[in-house]
Amino acid sequence: MHIERLSDATCTLEGYVVAKFVQAMRTWPPDLAADIYALSLYRDDHDLPDRPALLLYYNTRTQLARQEDRSPTEAKWNLALWETVAQHRAAVGIASHPKRHGVTMTDRDGQRLLETWVRTVLSRGSEGDPDLVLAAFTLLSCQVGRRLHDSGAIRAIFGLAVPIIMHDDVWDEAVRQNTATASPPGVADEFLAVDVF
Repeated sequence: MHIERLSDATCTLEGYVVAKFVQAMRTWPPDLAADIYALSLYRDDHDLPDRPALLLYYNTRTQLARQEDRSPTEAKWNLALWETVAQHRAAVGIASHPKRHGVTMTDRDGQRLLETWVRTVLSRGSEGDPDLVLAAFTLLSCQVGRRLHDSGAIRAIFGLAVPIIMHDDVWDEAVRQNTATASPPGVADEFLAVDVF
């Protein structure tokens, strides 16, 4: 299924999420920002169609060095081993449900925008079609990642183009394709070359 930009609701939600994530990243101390080598936009779709979530995680070189019992590739790219996941919290997120991955979402404006977006998507397809919401939410998530780069925010905060990995619960070709969409050419090449851990 191919999903185009859906409506003003999509543009509004996308812009809101980008602004929220940039605002959060700008609060990170300079020593943390210098230690981060990759970001993850984790799309939580367990409660589709009505409760998608997009969570921003990061990993640091310090956390990577702690993973001595893992292969270097798995330690570097497996989201389950990342610092923010190990702490059972997302760095920041947006969800229509108030509790996700150890994070209490108190962002009522974001929740309302996401709920409006879901209703807009569902109005364009079969009632309660989780595949339609999943396809549209995947596209929106990739667009958020790309806008974080294209706006110059990633380079301004980290001093370089840090890759944004589009993690999901399943390691498959879609993760690679989504990551390639979310990051400018060449930025995520090391991740894109990885086979299953």
